[in-house]
Amino acid sequence: RTEGRKGKVLFLDLFFDSSSLPTQTVVTSLDGLTKFIDLDHLTSDLGGSFKYDHSKWIKMRMAVEKFVYEASSLLAKLEEIDDGLSLEDFADTVEGLKDQIKQNQHVKKWIVKAPVEVLQEEGQKLRSSLQNPEHFTDAFTPEDVKKAENQIDELVEGLLSKRQKLRELWNMRKMKLDQCFQYRVFQQDAETMLTWIAENRQEFLLNYTEIGDDAATAEELEDEHRNFEASC
Repeated sequence: RTEGRKGKVLFLDLFFDSSSLPTQTVVTSLDGLTKFIDLDHLTSDLGGSFKYDHSKWIKMRMAVEKFVYEASSLLAKLEEIDDGLSLEDFADTVEGLKDQIKQNQHVKKWIVKAPVEVLQEEGQKLRSSLQNPEHFTDAFTPEDVKKAENQIDELVEGLLSKRQKLRELWNMRKMKLDQCFQYRVFQQDAETMLTWIAENRQEFLLNYTEIGDDAATAEELEDEHRNFEASC
């Protein structure tokens, strides 16, 4: 049995080279860290000289994330309005168009009151805070700052351009709604007139028999008739 165990150990030594196995270093004290990590890569609480304040990093990161969330939410709402203004869903009745015109006015108020400038100002303040040299060393690296600045700039630019597009879309939709409304009013009036003529033409023709008592009156009536024909 002893020889058998030795044989197994020998077998393992032949097929497994212990030098190729991964090693793991266990450090049980802060003093031991300096043997493996340079001091300029360790923060002050670990006895190093690397300037980093985690509380500042958390505070700045939360400020950036808050801005990104609010700006993204507003941009999503503006996108939703964009979709609505782009629809060609004009009502086919006067009353329906009145409701759409009223709704369009409500949309305009929302576009005007959208807090784009507020977020733009917040973005500028946040960029100024990020550019504070103190944050380069204690919280964010230059790469972190650049990435956050690009994110802020992209969102602010997106909000400004989207609102400008919405203003143009709103004006276009207002013009189309007004045109549709005028057409439907004309159509409604014309249908009312045609209905009246269809119902009263016989009575009108029977009663309208005046031809004038003299040549001057007859010519005047004839001129009125020609004008009526020309306007029809």
